[in-house]
Amino acid sequence: MFYSQAIAALALLGLAKSHSSPGYYLPFSASTTASHGKTIGSSCACAALQHQYPDRVLVKNSTDYTEEATHYYDARQDLEPKCIFLPSCAEQIVMAVKTLKTCKSQFAVRGAGHMSYIGAANTQGGVLVALTGMKDFAFNEADNTAEAGPGHTWFDMASNLEPYGKIVIGGRLKTIGISGLTLGGGLHYFLNKYGYAMDNVAGYDVVTGNGELLRANATQNSDMFWALKGGGSNFGIVTRFIFNTYDVPRVTSTYQIFNESAVPAFIKAVVDKTNHPLDLVNPVGAGAIMLIQVNATTKAVHPEIFGLQEGAVELPDQFANFTAIPGTVKRFNITTAAAWSAQFDTPYQTQRQEFGMHSVLSNDTDAIMAMYEMYKSAVNELEDVEGVHPTFVLQEMPKSGAAVSANNCIGNTWSIDPTKSKIWWEISTQWRNPEDDLKVLSWSHNLTETMHAMNMAKGLGDDFIYQNDASEYQKPYDTIPPGNMVKLRQIRAKYDPDLVFRKLSDGGFKFD
Repeated sequence: MFYSQAIAALALLGLAKSHSSPGYYLPFSASTTASHGKTIGSSCACAALQHQYPDRVLVKNSTDYTEEATHYYDARQDLEPKCIFLPSCAEQIVMAVKTLKTCKSQFAVRGAGHMSYIGAANTQGGVLVALTGMKDFAFNEADNTAEAGPGHTWFDMASNLEPYGKIVIGGRLKTIGISGLTLGGGLHYFLNKYGYAMDNVAGYDVVTGNGELLRANATQNSDMFWALKGGGSNFGIVTRFIFNTYDVPRVTSTYQIFNESAVPAFIKAVVDKTNHPLDLVNPVGAGAIMLIQVNATTKAVHPEIFGLQEGAVELPDQFANFTAIPGTVKRFNITTAAAWSAQFDTPYQTQRQEFGMHSVLSNDTDAIMAMYEMYKSAVNELEDVEGVHPTFVLQEMPKSGAAVSANNCIGNTWSIDPTKSKIWWEISTQWRNPEDDLKVLSWSHNLTETMHAMNMAKGLGDDFIYQNDASEYQKPYDTIPPGNMVKLRQIRAKYDPDLVFRKLSDGGFKFD
């Protein structure tokens, strides 16, 4: 049965040869072999892929199946694919997409597996296309670009570019992958100067829903080039990213921790940092992960900042407002982007994870203080949840970062207002046991939306949702300008008329 399914699926693709007459294709009908879903469809696709690439398909109980099926930061992502396909090159992805489409099989695509909600990059009973092994890399000195396969993490990128004294604008933590972060937009320490990760992509190689491998850049398939800048997983599987690189051989880091008494000064420093104008004569890239943690058991409160600034200086002046606040930890170091990234590992399978975010204008310290007080009080509701770590995260979105895409003649799908700085805030929660899922998720959702409603009532909130930090209940594409959504749907209809990546692809945020 398994072998006959493989031959039938291959015949639909024009690849199966008759045993009696080598060189002639078997005349099978698509209507008799392929079926939509996670039963017949995925069985068909798995059989066909295993017939074509026997060394690149994992099935249950085979070696490495469990390792690949659980290669996720959030333990809630652990599902059971019918099979796992491990392509090594773009041509194999072309054939995989054609096979999945022909068999009408549900599938999911995974880069590094860092997105946090059930099914974001995995599938129950479908085919998992795992890009883990696609780690080709090349630095092009002629145009200062770096070409990279979708299996890389940002630590890989920083390490590969360190010998050249270069960096790319991408993720901030060690194990985050380049694919999901870049296609979802991408935050970096230096976004105040260089914009978002998507704004620094010079080209993509992408396999569309028709099974075509295209180069998308400013002159080739430029509509797809624009759509992939924030369009997520709706348009195809990117097999190669081409990034602009920048000369930043050394960076200066700061890591600071404060006591609860410093919260008002810390929040003011966050607001001041976000609103600090970029010096257009001598611009300096500098940014930070800023957060406040409340321990649900001990009630201890600790504001923290992890900051990075371009160049080698004794004290990073872009964080002077934080440095002036008395704290329990004050560390500064001249290092490299790779060495800094290496310190911030996010181990897989150690916890369950939930995100939820919204945006607030960055000119009201009192509003953010009110959000903190609401968060601090709400943490008391989680004191009986084992291993819980709720965190209030504040991420600066200076207007200079949005101005990059507004002025580069390319733009992106977000079209964020470049005249207003904002703070994207997030409730990030980790916990240990599945029996606490409902409680923690309800808590996170209620708190996130209550805080947002408070800001909207004050005229300070903003509806934009950043999909890489969103919860599964949130709808990022509903917050993109309507004109951009019309354009995105037109581009999707052009390159994926059968809606393969809408109807068959599990995971990621989709739009209708």
